[in-house]
Amino acid sequence: MQSARPHDGYPPVVYDGQPQTRAFWGGNLPHWDVLGRPIFLTLHLRGAIPKEAMQRIRADAASLCHRGDRDYTRRLKLIFKQMEEWLDHTERVQWLGNPEVARMLGEAIAKRAANGVWRPLHWVVMPSHLHILYIGGQVGMRELLTDFKRWTARQANQLLGRTGQRFWQDEWFDHWSRSADETDRIAHYIRQNPVRAGLVDDAEAWPYGSWGGRVL
Repeated sequence: MQSARPHDGYPPVVYDGQPQTRAFWGGNLPHWDVLGRPIFLTLHLRGAIPKEAMQRIRADAASLCHRGDRDYTRRLKLIFKQMEEWLDHTERVQWLGNPEVARMLGEAIAKRAANGVWRPLHWVVMPSHLHILYIGGQVGMRELLTDFKRWTARQANQLLGRTGQRFWQDEWFDHWSRSADETDRIAHYIRQNPVRAGLVDDAEAWPYGSWGGRVL
């Protein structure tokens, strides 16, 4: 039996067998919600990726709406790599770099954890995007993120003095972990994202993450 190491006091996740699919749907990107496995989410700000680049990403994703594709995971990771290269280095939209907005997002994540909506394992707020590795709870991914994005967008726009403007990109990237090793790699990726983006030399110096408890 293969299981991940415990995170934040939660019990290990068992990786044997195929997980139960809660929902699968296709939009501009494919979305696959499963029960009992860590899910890696990336939400990004509207306008952070140029329109032309988003069109290329959507074209690459168009053929991925069939989850039975044997090459599905590899191709999905290539799409994520395209997105992340833009998001880590964009100077177009960086509202999440505002300390009050970053703090609000951390509080929103924690509040939903307390309500049993999800179990956040690791997360980081970057200037243009948010990464979360979580285990689903009572609410499905679509409902969870619709509520999270709506509430945080309203709060962020108030903090920033913005009115009548969209905050988040409509869709998001998601990928569920197939193994304990993959979960560990994703956790490491999240933690090191500020270093890879050139924001800090040491991940411990980045204040907007689940490590250290500085945001909450």
